[in-house]
Amino acid sequence: MRHWNGDAAEHVAASAVRQKVTPETTQHPQRRRQEELMDAITDEIRIPADIDAQPLVRAAAALRPVLRRCHEQIECEQRLPPDLVAELHAAGFYRMVIPSALGGLQVDPLTYLRVVELLAEGAGSVGWNIANNGIGQLVSLGLPDDGVQEIHGDGASVIAGTAVQGGG
Repeated sequence: MRHWNGDAAEHVAASAVRQKVTPETTQHPQRRRQEELMDAITDEIRIPADIDAQPLVRAAAALRPVLRRCHEQIECEQRLPPDLVAELHAAGFYRMVIPSALGGLQVDPLTYLRVVELLAEGAGSVGWNIANNGIGQLVSLGLPDDGVQEIHGDGASVIAGTAVQGGG
């Protein structure tokens, strides 16, 4: 029987962490594939030095006056005007958190948060809508592959919902 000293045990543990070898990943190939996808996304994302210089952030900042003008209509009708939704789609705001492999923009978290913040400054409901869409998309990326493909396979997904039973 071989006895390991602390250094060897630390080396084995560090190696397992680097390789993401856990009982869950060896027994669940789906989880291993999801972890590999998330590792690839993490490796590709770097936080930009100047967030406000990012094209999506500039687009959100430029949209604030339009949102302010739409604010009363949004509140009165309790929905976003279809032409505004079309602008949000065209700008890519509904695809920010989706991986590029699925047709998304795969932005870094700080860019995503800054875009949501700027849109919310223009009209809180718009920031809420974009943020909730992103959260729903992130949750849906944890589904089995066929579910992810069904929802995001064409790159045009928008998710809306609530965590409150019956709406809210």
